[in-house]
Amino acid sequence: MQNILCFSHLSWNFVYQRPQHLLSRFARNYNVYYFEEPRHGDRDELTVSSQDGISIVQISITHEGDERNLKLRKMIDRFLKQ
Repeated sequence: MQNILCFSHLSWNFVYQRPQHLLSRFARNYNVYYFEEPRHGDRDELTVSSQDGISIVQISITHEGDERNLKLRKMIDRFLKQ
């Protein structure tokens, strides 16, 4: 089964529009991962929930600037390898 990765600036539950509609259909035949915009948090963590057959990935990160981008890349790479 193939994977579809969607990186969005919107929360999955913000409003149900065309992207959610299409991704829900794709989830019938593919593994779909919806990455919400990373949020500043007290610790670095990645949480995954499931809705409509979609894996919704929420990222909290403490870092700022260039260090933030490097940390995000490492977190996402680790997640995808698992």
